[in-house]
Formats: sequence, structure tokens, C-alpha cells
Amino acid sequence: MNEASAQYRGATYYVDSVAGNDGNAGLSPASATKTLQAGVRKLNPAGGDTLVLKGTFNETLNLSFINTRSDPNRETVIKCAVEANGRPLPAIVDGGIPGAASSFPYDCQGKDPGFVAGKGNYLDRGISILSCTYVTVDGLEVRGIAGLGILGWRSSCLTLKNLKLEWITDSKFITIIFLIR
Repeated sequence: MNEASAQYRGATYYVDSVAGNDGNAGLSPASATKTLQAGVRKLNPAGGDTLVLKGTFNETLNLSFINTRSDPNRETVIKCAVEANGRPLPAIVDGGIPGAASSFPYDCQGKDPGFVAGKGNYLDRGISILSCTYVTVDGLEVRGIAGLGILGWRSSCLTLKNLKLEWITDSKFITIIFLIR
């Protein structure tokens, strides 16, 4: 196998929020990295890699400048891990806002029930996709976000599937915004 064909298929990297270590190579479940940021840093900017996530992450999944040449043969896939029987394991981006607080951003008198968006340790985005093409995000849950559930900017040919979004505060709705210039 030549280097070009190995690169074409891309590598699979693993991220495990409990058992991972950011010093690991991430090339197997046993050598998984711990944080989303560490896993994303391993992805080839030319595209074609797969990132397999397991656990709950208290950080935004930031994807930027992946496959900017728009090569459809170099799709990058972000997905949840699966058990041997094929059952998906949870892969959760948790912004830290409790469900009750974010489901009702203000009480009946218009008062804030205890959190302020943009302040504290809350995430203002669950998934951020900036200047990417041919990226698939599959099987993740995004919850408790003090802002946008998913933000896409200057990106195209994205596939978002089997996602669960809940407790997103922006505009009292689950928010998916794609801005194109």
C-alpha cells in the first residue's frame, strides 16, 4: 500500500472523556485522547479522517478549515462509539445548564432563574463548524448550551444526522445556523 492510498482512506481517532489521556496517540480505543480539542487536533486538515467519541464532554466541538479544497472523496466523519453488538454509546456535548433552567430561560415575572448566558462556565455553542466541506456529524447529543446548538460558517456539503439537541437557550429554540458569504 502506498502512502497516498493510506492517506486517502484516512485514520480513525478515538476520544474517551473518562478513560482517555490527551498524551495518547488516539489511534485505538485503548489509546484514546480525553478531550474533543485533542482529538480534533489529530484530524488531517485535508479531510478523510474519522473521529469516534465516547462519553460526556464539557467543551465545544470546534471543527475548522477541514477539506477546504472540497474533495468529496475525503469526507471527515465525527461519530459516537458503538458496542460490539452495534449499539451506540453516548457521545454528549454538555454545556452545563440544567434542563429546567434552560427549558424556561425566564420565570413568569421575566426574572432569570439563576444563570446568565455568556457568564459562568456554560458553553455558548455545542458544535461549531467553520470553513469545512464534506463533514458528517452522526449520533451526538448536544445539551445545556447557553447559546447556539450548532453553528456553521462558510461551510458546505455537511451532513448532520442522528443528533439529539435539547436544553438550548438561544431564541427558546434548538438553533442550527449556517451562514454563507
